[in-house]
Amino acid sequence: MAVKVRYTNEKGLFHEGGEGVVLKSFPSHIASGSVKVVAANESLTVPGVYSVSGNRTLTLPEPTSCPGGLFVVQQTDANATTLNPAQGCTLISTFSDAGLSTGATRASKCANSLASAGAANESCVLVSDGINWQLVAFRGTWTIS
Repeated sequence: MAVKVRYTNEKGLFHEGGEGVVLKSFPSHIASGSVKVVAANESLTVPGVYSVSGNRTLTLPEPTSCPGGLFVVQQTDANATTLNPAQGCTLISTFSDAGLSTGATRASKCANSLASAGAANESCVLVSDGINWQLVAFRGTWTIS
C-alpha cells in the first residue's frame, strides 16, 4: 500500500492517496531548505533532506534536540542505508503496518534500527515527536528491527 505524506502550513503533516512526499510552505525550523549529499557514515544533526550513496549507516540525533524535525533520506544507488537513533535513544516506530518487511503487528514495530533493502531510490521520512522517532512514510522495502 503506497502512502503520500504532505505538509502544508494550513494542515500540518497528513496522509493522502498516492505515494511520495510533498512539502509546501515548510517551516525553516523543521527542515533545512537544501539537499545534503551523504557519501560516508555520519551522524545527522540538522533536520533536512539527505541523498545517500553507498552502503551507509546514519545516526539520528536525540529526538529531544529537534521536536518536529523532519528527516528525509533517499538512497540513490542499489546499496543499503541503515538509520539508528542516537545512543541512549531507544525507539523508531511506525504509524502503519503496510510495506515493512517484518511480520509483526503495529504495536511491536518499535525498534532501534531501520534499514533499506538496498535498491535504488528507496526513501523514508522520519519525524521527531520530541521523545522518539516516528517513521511516517517510506518507498521501497525497509526493515525495522
